[in-house]
Amino acid sequence: MVTCTAAGAAMLSASCTSPLGASTTGTATNTASTYTPVTGIEVDPHSLFFRQGCGTNPGQVYKYAVVVSQRTNLELCTNGAEQVVASGVYDCFADAVFLNLGGGDAGLTNDFDVLVAAFDAPTYAAQAGLVSSTLQAFIADHCATGADALAQAANWTTTCVGHQETQVQSLVACDPVQSN
Repeated sequence: MVTCTAAGAAMLSASCTSPLGASTTGTATNTASTYTPVTGIEVDPHSLFFRQGCGTNPGQVYKYAVVVSQRTNLELCTNGAEQVVASGVYDCFADAVFLNLGGGDAGLTNDFDVLVAAFDAPTYAAQAGLVSSTLQAFIADHCATGADALAQAANWTTTCVGHQETQVQSLVACDPVQSN
C-alpha cells in the first residue's frame, strides 16, 4: 500500500511512501487541452426504422440514403431545385452525421431539409446504380434534381428538418416513415 499526503488545497504537490520505505515527491501539472465542440445534424436510423428492423431480409432496412438541402439562406439552382449541401448512403445500423454544414448569414446556425430514402437488400441491389449516380450528381452540381427518382426507387421514405446550432450536434425531426 502506498500512502500519500498532499500539500495545498488543490493537491498539486504530493509526497508518497511505499511499504518498503521508498518515498517520492512530485508536483502535478495542469495541462489544458483544446476541445472543439461538434456542430452538426444527425439522422438516427434506430428511431426511424424500428418497425422495419435492420437486416438483409426483404422487408428489413438494409441501407438508407440521405440528402441534406439548405432550407434557409437558400440559393436555388437554375432549375428551381434546392441546393444539396451533403448526401450519403449508410448501413441500416449507422447514424448519418453531417458536421459543420455552415454557410449563410448565421454562420453555422442553419435549418436543413433532409430526405431519407431506405432500401431493403433486394431493392438496394437492383437500384444501386441509380443511388450511386444520383449521389454523384449531387456532388457534381449541388442540385436536388434527382431526389424524386431516389425517393421513388426506395422501399420507404421520410422527410425531416434539421436545425444546426453552433457547437451542438442535434437530431433531425422526421415525419413517420412511409412505404412506397
